[in-house]
Amino acid sequence: MQTPSSPDSTIHDGKWLSFRTRSFRDREGTERVWEFVTRTNTDGAVLVIPIIPGPEPVLVLVKQFRPALATSILEFPAGGLNAGEAPEACALRELFEETGCRGRVIGVGPRGYSTPGMTDEYVIPVTVHVESIAEHQPEIEEHIEVMQIPLRGLREALDALAAGGLLIDGKLWFFACGLDFAAVPSTLLTGAVQP
Repeated sequence: MQTPSSPDSTIHDGKWLSFRTRSFRDREGTERVWEFVTRTNTDGAVLVIPIIPGPEPVLVLVKQFRPALATSILEFPAGGLNAGEAPEACALRELFEETGCRGRVIGVGPRGYSTPGMTDEYVIPVTVHVESIAEHQPEIEEHIEVMQIPLRGLREALDALAAGGLLIDGKLWFFACGLDFAAVPSTLLTGAVQP
């Protein structure tokens, strides 16, 4: 296992992000320097998977303007953990703020790292069964439109939205692909039987 060969160096500290370098030794013992970004003022983040249960379950998503992209993107509700806040409490808080939904936590996953070559940021997935829906309460800088999409046919719905020009968050896309893979007979995935 590689370990840093010296303490991190800070290049720039912003309000929410810090740009840093980290030195480490490669397999041959040569010292290397890696640039990365870390979040500040938060203890991590949660990603909420809000499902309206029923015979035809529905996923509650947010179409949100993201300044870094200069456009909107369809994604799961998400937000930063406050100091000492449990992931379940954070998920229920963010879910209400961003979508107006209240619900019950039914599962919490492990920390997930979506871009480990660029940042040490992680998100904890929290699955919630939605029990009620009211007007959402986004923060002043958030431009959010709440969308509901049936779980059945999710990937096809995302394909259609993307074809229309809407950006789709990678975590949401991989979730939809996972649903598709779960529906495929295992013999097709292993190559044991040709379709």
